[in-house]
Amino acid sequence: MFRDFNTFINYSLSVSDITLALMSAAVCGLIIAWLYKLTSRGPGFSVGFAHSLIALSLITALIILVIGNNLARAFGLVGAMSIIRFRTAVKETYDIIFIFFSLAVGLAAGAQYYGVAIAGTLIISGILLFLAKVNLFQSGTREFLLQLRVLAPDGDIENVYLPLFETYLRDWRLLNSHSQDRESSFELTFTVTLHQPKKIMEFIRDLRALKYVESVNLFRDEPVSLD
Repeated sequence: MFRDFNTFINYSLSVSDITLALMSAAVCGLIIAWLYKLTSRGPGFSVGFAHSLIALSLITALIILVIGNNLARAFGLVGAMSIIRFRTAVKETYDIIFIFFSLAVGLAAGAQYYGVAIAGTLIISGILLFLAKVNLFQSGTREFLLQLRVLAPDGDIENVYLPLFETYLRDWRLLNSHSQDRESSFELTFTVTLHQPKKIMEFIRDLRALKYVESVNLFRDEPVSLD
């Protein structure tokens, strides 16, 4: 106990140590956020999440600097952090990888292993970028995100789009459904896989021609345009 108290009294950091640790975390966090932007696919990319990755590296480094080599402070911070409840669900496994990546870099920078933080960031980023570019494990099928706004006066929404889905789509999955301002108007979000991707424009036009379909948006890396 006295040894821990002694460590608490004697532990100190210079301004240069703090600055170097935080700058290392910031540089590594910027690389991670840039990699996330390059490798993230589809409409799920979030600028806020990319910024959060940089902040996470910095905050983790700061926490490790505060803890130092003091066991009592480590337990105190664990207790303080346990009060916080995180309710935001991470939808993509790929996003979780980047969260852990930022945490690991922040830990290394905060522990003043600057070489480990920078070298680890560069090596892991290079591997992830390579895997994203070569599509090593891609199945060959491509999913799209489809948003439909449907008017269903009789309440039977499926009858509006189902016949066309069965004609054009190999597979589809409803992700979200909520009513609009009017009780009979609904906005539906699907992931869809076409039988023949070349017929994508035909699929959109036929959807828009349906009687009760008010709007259609189909996304891949960017919205598909009919112009």
